[in-house]
Amino acid sequence: MIHGRLTIDQTPCRASYGILTPTARLWQTVAENQTEFLESLAETSENGDRLARIWNKANAIEEIAAEAYGYHPKEVAVKCIERPIINWDPEGGNLVNIRV
Repeated sequence: MIHGRLTIDQTPCRASYGILTPTARLWQTVAENQTEFLESLAETSENGDRLARIWNKANAIEEIAAEAYGYHPKEVAVKCIERPIINWDPEGGNLVNIRV
């Protein structure tokens, strides 16, 4: 009879489905908040530029209408599901890493 220890780490698989560890979830939330802040800052800057063009008597209304009715590309995301990490550590033997 062979004795040993089999370990299966499902962390990569769960992360592919969006199920994260508390630490990974925290870092994901931090990254999302940073992105939202930068997008808000960019939008505020763009609005300020528009107001400056109106003040300078430029044709800002035409530009705003063109943006509103212009072409907006669609975003498509393809996700890869990670495989689990499976290790077999037999007693007195070398660690075997099994990739499925």
